[in-house]
Amino acid sequence: MARPKLHDDQLRQRLLDAATDLVATKGDTFALRPLAESLDTSTTAIYSLFGSRHALLEAVAENVATSFAAAIRDVHHDDPLLWIVGLATAYRRWGRASQARFAIMTGTAIDTEELRAARDKSKEPLAAAVAAAIEQGYLEGPIVLTATTLFAGVHGFVTLEFAGDYGGDKGFYQVVDRLLLSSATPRGRERVAAVPARDASQHVEEPTSLTGLL
Repeated sequence: MARPKLHDDQLRQRLLDAATDLVATKGDTFALRPLAESLDTSTTAIYSLFGSRHALLEAVAENVATSFAAAIRDVHHDDPLLWIVGLATAYRRWGRASQARFAIMTGTAIDTEELRAARDKSKEPLAAAVAAAIEQGYLEGPIVLTATTLFAGVHGFVTLEFAGDYGGDKGFYQVVDRLLLSSATPRGRERVAAVPARDASQHVEEPTSLTGLL
């Protein structure tokens, strides 16, 4: 009878998840032995599955970047205001699914080339949506500043929500509406009044369902 494989993919994922939690709370200086002991394994397993401490941290960064990219890559709509609401909804949903990943993606606990690239790339969809909203006459102002304002507001709400403040869907979508209105043209204000973010959000659970709203 073959001997069971102790250092398998399941253990690798458990170590990766536990390491992600530690990085989010303690930074990249945590000890490997307590990590291994918390999962009733040994540091041998860590070296067997990842090769080195550095490789483990690289794997954490890759996991975070890949997860975030998957959360927003299919969010798109020809209507730019719905696109913006979809991105905001996806960002909050991803953050609430794993506060540890959220902390790493938006913080400085790990600083790798891949994660820096992922952070830079994550700005592109919102900038594109804002550019489209300006082009279609819904928003006004510089693209980068407008996108940064929207992102800062959404990110700030999610961060405060984790701390126990301003929680709930109603509050979140009210903030999104306020953020949109802060840069809205008269046409944009009419549109937000007619289709507030909370109503639009009901059509962004799955990206393909966005097409049913208009």
